[in-house]
Amino acid sequence: MYLKKYSGLSKSVIAGVMVLFTVLMTLLLICSCGKSGQPVKSGAFPVTVGMVIQKTVPVQIRAIGNVEAYSTVSVKSQIGGELLCIHFKEGQDVKRGDILFIKANADNPMVVINQIQPIYVTFSVPEQNLQEIKKYIAVRKLSVQALIPGDENSPVQGIITFVDNTVDISTGTIKLKGTFENKGKRLWPGQFVNVVLTLTTQPDAIVVPSHAVQTGQQGLYVFVVKSDLTVESRPVVIGRTMNGEVVIEKGLAPGEQVVTDGQLRLVPGAKVEIKGTSESSEGKQS
Repeated sequence: MYLKKYSGLSKSVIAGVMVLFTVLMTLLLICSCGKSGQPVKSGAFPVTVGMVIQKTVPVQIRAIGNVEAYSTVSVKSQIGGELLCIHFKEGQDVKRGDILFIKANADNPMVVINQIQPIYVTFSVPEQNLQEIKKYIAVRKLSVQALIPGDENSPVQGIITFVDNTVDISTGTIKLKGTFENKGKRLWPGQFVNVVLTLTTQPDAIVVPSHAVQTGQQGLYVFVVKSDLTVESRPVVIGRTMNGEVVIEKGLAPGEQVVTDGQLRLVPGAKVEIKGTSESSEGKQS
């Protein structure tokens, strides 16, 4: 009696499993077809790539600067009681409380005059940069750019004319000052600007778009696209980063292609389909 019930139950379970299996296979077949009814290509991941290029790059320090007048003069009355204005005419009737004269107050400036051509931009950099700055400023004038917020594509050019002789112990920074001709009067006292100080240039630097560099458990790496459109995970050593690009000290060669977008789904040996090229990789090799 118990054997018959068990056998009937087993047949019901097996039948249910078969029905479920059939339904799953049908759904899988439907999902594997595109809207046109054609099977979707699998195994190739869409990516954006950038070219590894070799060029001369500037060695720069970036900071936030404050614009200051080149010189400031506060004009005050030389003597107390200097006549500034007469508020009556000869023969005019006056009454008690009327203002007759205005005299200058020697303690308060009558006007402040700021010289803005040329003009200064003052900024501070970490003390770790001091030795490099001293090294290069000893042999030539260092150029500096002031980038005005909202108009960064047209930097104002200047030169470094002052390096403080003391490091600020509270911030660990040292103050520098650049002098700008300010021909178009684009810089104004009190204004904040982004400062780019150029120390020197690095010739024949290996450069890739900064988005290509990824961080893994073993350190920094990039995905290199090989000739068969598969990718290789390549460890790299990076240098300076500037304008959306990074200098590669070790790990890549000019002419190689690296993935700049779409890395999350990639593993070494994965097949890729190139969908586009990074804008920063379109520069010419030097």
